[in-house]
Amino acid sequence: MADYADLEIGINPHEAGTYKIDLRYTSPGADGVSSPGEKPVIPIDAKELKKYHLSHDDYGQKLVDYLFKNKVISDQFIEARSAARQAKVPLRLRLAIGQEAAELHSLRWETLYDPQDNASRLLTDPGCLFSRFFINNKGKPFGPGPKSDLKALVAVANPDILQKHDVLTPINVDGELRRAREGLGDIKITALGKVEDPSYFEGIDIRGQSSLPQIHDELQKGYSILYLVCHGLLNDGETKLWLDPDEADKRNYIPGQDFVTRLKNLEQPPLLVILASCQSAGSGDQPRTSDQEGALAALGPQLARAGIPAVLAMQGSIKIKTVELFMPILFRELEADGRIDRAVAIARSKVQQRPDWWMPVLFMRSNSGRLWIEDDMPPPFPFEPKMIAISAGKFTIGSEPGQGIPEHETPPAEIHLPKYWISQAPISIKQYGVFLREVGNRVPSPPGWSKTAPPAGSNETEPVQGVTWFEAVAYCEWLKKKTGKEYSLPTEAQWEKAVQQGDGNELQWGQVREWTRTIWGVSRAQPDEKFNYPYPNEDEDRNKLGAGHYMYRVYRGDKAAINDEPGRYSIRGAFLPYHRGPRGNRYGFRVVLWPKPKSQS
Repeated sequence: MADYADLEIGINPHEAGTYKIDLRYTSPGADGVSSPGEKPVIPIDAKELKKYHLSHDDYGQKLVDYLFKNKVISDQFIEARSAARQAKVPLRLRLAIGQEAAELHSLRWETLYDPQDNASRLLTDPGCLFSRFFINNKGKPFGPGPKSDLKALVAVANPDILQKHDVLTPINVDGELRRAREGLGDIKITALGKVEDPSYFEGIDIRGQSSLPQIHDELQKGYSILYLVCHGLLNDGETKLWLDPDEADKRNYIPGQDFVTRLKNLEQPPLLVILASCQSAGSGDQPRTSDQEGALAALGPQLARAGIPAVLAMQGSIKIKTVELFMPILFRELEADGRIDRAVAIARSKVQQRPDWWMPVLFMRSNSGRLWIEDDMPPPFPFEPKMIAISAGKFTIGSEPGQGIPEHETPPAEIHLPKYWISQAPISIKQYGVFLREVGNRVPSPPGWSKTAPPAGSNETEPVQGVTWFEAVAYCEWLKKKTGKEYSLPTEAQWEKAVQQGDGNELQWGQVREWTRTIWGVSRAQPDEKFNYPYPNEDEDRNKLGAGHYMYRVYRGDKAAINDEPGRYSIRGAFLPYHRGPRGNRYGFRVVLWPKPKSQS
């Protein structure tokens, strides 16, 4: 199920100067894809767009005229964005360009203006995640790698021929490597390049020059990221790269296709390739000619077609200051959840006041955008639920006072939670059945079950319903003993933080009331004073397991309330722990997993 609204805009050639559009839309929380019946045809005139090359705002507004003047496309975009905003998730806008329309990759799509107001830039909004890719791209299969395995190869090329070149200037290898190191943060780095002072780069393994064979040989050892800094030119549609020379190859430059072929033939290509035009001199604000006509960006679609999961390239000669602002934010956000399109959107929003804000372009063949995952959770057993990592940090629990907001949800409070995992979906009928079969008659079956067998015709993937709080705790204790891992019911704070973090954690709604371990009090009408809001940071008294049969427990995810108010995650209620829930709204539950042993009193 999608944790975002996804709008894919497919573009294929039609008749001269026109293109047929194929729209594919996935709404938040949906499993399937929908498409309007009509496939509109629109004009796109690349020659006309060249008139606006010196005014990126005019260029972006002209692109809007081409793409969104058609009512079918405009209506679908508005529907997708509205659904995303209502569900409080991002809109993922993906441009799928057909193989026969490859010329459209040369357009500056990142300058697009907002079609709903034509007054603001669409892709400086972190709520709109944009990427491009080729339709029917059949690269090697890949999956997100463990975060701890991340390592980067930084290659900075400064061939001697640049000393004599009329246009291209020599590259300050030390300066470019320093910027790459600062941008990559804590990721382990190996470097290729003629560094003047290796002692300045303590902790970086510097090996040889940035020739094509050396880059290829090093990549065969397995790297998550290739960060290439070099001069590039685009001449008659051919990309030329000025890499360091190789003894066996006396050419002054390397055709871009040779570089693509080398990466294509790798058994394990990098997950992310960054093609950075160099900015080695001056204050960082003057125009440069290190990447004429976006030569490096022209390699982006070729690398994506060759099977690289994500390519970030510059559509021209980006300035030093923009790189110094953009790259650290990119890798900081990428470290948070491994999602490259989200990281690019946030980094672009932070440089939108720069004149070259539009230059970074993302080519991505990953459907999820995820390049790596957290790896400090032990491997799961087959019977364990799928768990989603929730990163440490602050969030706001509760609602502001207002009409229709009950007093027990107010006032809001900002609290900090350590890292934990929560099950992606409520515990399913199948998972609960395994538990019942193992514990035998020690735990009663839910309503409608025949001992360990669920009701006839049940969908085993759906949430188990009609479970008491005590039975949910018993399941957690069984799972804890069975796996040796620290499972428990979530606190209501953990529950609310997880659903608020819907832009990156793939949490699925089961639309059942879900037990938490949090205490409400002795009266269902109102929480006890010491358990009322404002909510403090997590405490043992509030989340104590051994509070007795007559202490109400908090449940979250009220089905009727969620249907009426899908964006209000602070909805809470309570019931006695031996209650199974009213007919039509029975209780289910999720589980959480702690990264380190934690006592449960």
